[in-house]
Amino acid sequence: MRMTPTGIDSQALQNCHPEPQAKDPVCGPDVCQDRSPDLSLRFASFRMTQTGETVGIQKRRWFGSLGPFLMMLAMLVLPTARAQAGATIYPTPEGAAWADDFQVRVDGRELFVHDSKVAAFACFSLSGKVHVAVTVQRAFAKVDVRPKSDRVEYAVENQTIHFDLERPCQLSIELDGDIKRPLFLFADPPEEYVPKPTDKNVRCFEAGKIHEAGEIVLKSNETLYIAGGAVVRGRIRAQNATNLRILGRGILDATGRDYKTNMVRLSGCTNVELNGVTLLNSFGWTLVPMKSENVLIDNVKIIGWRDNDDGIDIVGCKNLSVHNCFVRTKDDCIAVKASPGYFEEGESGLQDVAGVAVVNTVLWNAEWGNAVEIGFELQTNSVKNIVFKDCDVIHVQSGGVFTIHNGDFATVENIRYNDIRVEDPRDKLVEFRIGLSIYSGDCPYEYYRKNPQRKRSPLGQWMPVAEGDLEKYAARRGRIRNIHFENIEVTAEKMPRSYLIGYDDEEHSVENIVFENVRINDELVETAAEGNFTIENARGIRFTR
Repeated sequence: MRMTPTGIDSQALQNCHPEPQAKDPVCGPDVCQDRSPDLSLRFASFRMTQTGETVGIQKRRWFGSLGPFLMMLAMLVLPTARAQAGATIYPTPEGAAWADDFQVRVDGRELFVHDSKVAAFACFSLSGKVHVAVTVQRAFAKVDVRPKSDRVEYAVENQTIHFDLERPCQLSIELDGDIKRPLFLFADPPEEYVPKPTDKNVRCFEAGKIHEAGEIVLKSNETLYIAGGAVVRGRIRAQNATNLRILGRGILDATGRDYKTNMVRLSGCTNVELNGVTLLNSFGWTLVPMKSENVLIDNVKIIGWRDNDDGIDIVGCKNLSVHNCFVRTKDDCIAVKASPGYFEEGESGLQDVAGVAVVNTVLWNAEWGNAVEIGFELQTNSVKNIVFKDCDVIHVQSGGVFTIHNGDFATVENIRYNDIRVEDPRDKLVEFRIGLSIYSGDCPYEYYRKNPQRKRSPLGQWMPVAEGDLEKYAARRGRIRNIHFENIEVTAEKMPRSYLIGYDDEEHSVENIVFENVRINDELVETAAEGNFTIENARGIRFTR
């Protein structure tokens, strides 16, 4: 289970949130006062120390995962309150689709189980130990509760799965190996801050309703609060804003949208916090901070199944952290990018990527894309100091788990993958490539991804380059170097493939890649052959204990 770090008083980090009450139907109980800290304080020390192989983030669980500075701030400035033991059950959103194949009770109280195309899901908050009973409306013989690292012990009686939870977690409950219809159970921590509808610069959406909101445009110093039990159909935009918060335990829903667009786009923003909300059914990229700094994405749940629904696309950002999240998407779960095509300024407005952390997050990559991606679009000078730590990759159905696809001229360096569990990789484990792709800025237009009449490349997303054209395209090729894997545990039915492929063996090679204590089905990988690696135009590749 996800644990508060030793030595930290969890009560000091919790705020009150009893059952929603009628006297404050929009945002929550009025016992929670508006004493939340200024966001400039929350981000004043938001700097990750990352130099090469030293990364200033240690293994944390939930409240502590934001690093020592945020824990100290939390104890000093966050409102403290009397957290009610047990579960907080949110009102049923009137008119929402109910999944009829699962019934969920927490301490004997029924949860509303949402329906979606790829999963049923239910949400509640807990403080202290609770008992969960999941009744399934069909016969089954086998239960998988993922992530396996949460070690949820369960018993089955009369088609009901029983288990206890003591701490926040995000679970996928799968029956008889069926990944087409799991139950996602999101057990959230108590809310730290619940605003009142009368608070200054606060927009609230009431629990128990579906709200047709359209486009929500946020300005500096605004808070958007979606109450638990609220469903908001719309999208969110913010441009060049500072001190923004998107909070709550409710759902932002793109159901009904029939054209591709970013669901949440934050462009040129500073000091941003997203906390607790569920993002559902995006058509196009889901959560997109671009050219932004000091962004905290915490306990956000993403469920998607439509085309190009990347979960979190981090585009030209600095100082960004993703913590305690759950991402199930058809396309990339997490993607780090940098390209002038996403910025109004064009190439003159390029921004390097630095200081990104993805910690304690659960990932499920479905039909397209990859679980943890850097690329393809990397039209900037530098992408560096990125850490993926203490994550669970519970399914990768067709793509890669750890991928760096450098289709442009960036130098990608100082990347760490630490303490990651991979449960079901069905194709590639690692794929690092440098080359000309259909996304590259110098791709011939007849094959270019944004050309609606483009020809299909025989290499899929990559472009073949004839021997005589290698030098021609070399000027816009980049590098991949100084990458460290440590403590990676892989459980796979069949051996996944891995690739380290440079563009050439000189300036544009893959270099200095270390695999330390990487195990596949409990077997230590000590050579490229043991790891099923294909290596070309690469040097300094090491496998160690």
